[in-house]
Amino acid sequence: MQEKEHNKWYVLGVFVFALLVYLRFGPHEQPVGGDLSMWDYMAQSIARGSVPYRDVVNIKTPLGAYIGAAAIWLLRPLDVRDLFAIRYAFLLQAALVVALTYLLFEVYWQRRLLGVLAASIMLSYDSFGIWNASGAQVKTTALLFGLLSIYLLAKQKYFWAGFVGSLSFWAWQPGLLFAGVAGLCSLNSLKRGFVRVILGTALGVLLGVGYFFFVGAARAFYDWCFSFNISANTSVAAASGWARLATVIDKAYPDEWLFWWMFPVGFLVHLVDVVVKLRNKEADIKLLAPTLAFVVYGLFTYFNLQSGPDAIFFLPFIALYCAYLAMRLGSCIERFKLPAVSIYLNCVLVLGVVTFFVLDAFGYNPAFTLDEQQQDYSLVFDEISPMDKVYAHGSLDLLVLGGLVNASKYIYFDRGKDVYAAKLEGGFDKIIGQLEAARPRFVALSKLERVQHKDQLLAWLKSHYDPYVLVRSTNSGVRASVYTYEVYVRRGMNLRNQGENSDRDSR
Repeated sequence: MQEKEHNKWYVLGVFVFALLVYLRFGPHEQPVGGDLSMWDYMAQSIARGSVPYRDVVNIKTPLGAYIGAAAIWLLRPLDVRDLFAIRYAFLLQAALVVALTYLLFEVYWQRRLLGVLAASIMLSYDSFGIWNASGAQVKTTALLFGLLSIYLLAKQKYFWAGFVGSLSFWAWQPGLLFAGVAGLCSLNSLKRGFVRVILGTALGVLLGVGYFFFVGAARAFYDWCFSFNISANTSVAAASGWARLATVIDKAYPDEWLFWWMFPVGFLVHLVDVVVKLRNKEADIKLLAPTLAFVVYGLFTYFNLQSGPDAIFFLPFIALYCAYLAMRLGSCIERFKLPAVSIYLNCVLVLGVVTFFVLDAFGYNPAFTLDEQQQDYSLVFDEISPMDKVYAHGSLDLLVLGGLVNASKYIYFDRGKDVYAAKLEGGFDKIIGQLEAARPRFVALSKLERVQHKDQLLAWLKSHYDPYVLVRSTNSGVRASVYTYEVYVRRGMNLRNQGENSDRDSR
């Protein structure tokens, strides 16, 4: 009992330290932009009573957005801004991922100091902290429930391992792999383990499906989360291969290259150790759970890797395998009857990682801030009245910052979404007709490069709208780039600040 209480204090300490580090990435300073803005808008929409897929289209499962909406509901009585409520929720999840990384190492390999090393390595990924300080990074939600599923499996909580694995799926479809891993690793206990995993997974999946039937959005959910993704992955060449992975790592995790180079050695050493123990019947198959999850997701990303956030699932496993390598090196030293040297080396490793990789977060400042972005939009927000409609595509900064409702349920037409939407609606002309019927006062179009019907969108825009103000946005991360795009105003509508935007191109 005393051991368990001591363990809880370790977990709590890791969690609190991680949260303090992540808060240094400035949730009140990060600008809105990129894919995160879409999930911020989805969370805001749910908080307003909208239903995903029926009222707002996205192609990932929605649990992360519902968590963001719950944070809005909980903190709104305290007068906390929606955007900040979402960011607090995801920073808490990020810190919990770090704590679970520690906990998994302790549960699987019973080394607390090296568990702290694993947590420190997980905490060293600056982009992970920046993404979660910038908005609704839903892959963090999927990872959190996935790691918790592996932990529950190790504790032989089979039903809950399956149920929590299904929650990972509801945050992002590939998260279902964690329920699959729990099922595979419980096959040696068919009645007690495997069946319970299946029951827990089925309950979690059916609860979500039942909800969408209840709110009348089951068909839209299927269309966009499954049918579209299958058609997109078969008709559009996905970014894939090790070269693509190397490019993504270099861009998203430029300062953590050491761990990306170390972990393959730790992974192979761990794999050999587990195989030997299984052959000698010295270990349970559940010891393979982290390895199976890592390998399955590695195969998925080999064939479909879009950007840095897609590699988030790798991060805790890289931390675990690097710490495992340190543990095996320590074991070699202990064979020479030098346990004190091994402990000293582990302490040096922990302090080194914290000093050189983690504490650099305290010197971080975004190159482009939320206040600057809001100033860019000030001319628009000064003009908007409660009766006005707006339409945004791509980066949804206008909607998120203003707490506005989009004039269309379609928020981003990349990867062939416009073609698929046209098929559902009976032609893209009908989508243009719906936009024209809404007559939005302001329009902000960005990220049109991968939109196949962009010429039709631009033709409608030029027929009815004039440029109003140039605004800035960004893609979050260590190497975030700032880009500009135009906000347009409906032709013929009166503007109070007509003369104030003449210098818009001078930014």
